[in-house]
Amino acid sequence: MQRVLTATSFEVYHHQFKEKFILRQIHELENIEKWIDMVAHSNIVTAVDQFRDADTCYNFQLVEMNNGGNMYAKI
Repeated sequence: MQRVLTATSFEVYHHQFKEKFILRQIHELENIEKWIDMVAHSNIVTAVDQFRDADTCYNFQLVEMNNGGNMYAKI
């Protein structure tokens, strides 16, 4: 199941985790390995994975679903 959020991002449901995630296309040179390796924190969106689609050769990142906004607005 997926829902288009923007031209390059989708809301997807992961059956194994039973959670919604955002699948977002990223720039080829963007490296999110440090983000993926970060310890989970309640105020920071967690990046789960980064991969290249074999058919399109686009790079994607998979991050936990969030309800938008930013930290400045929350504070």
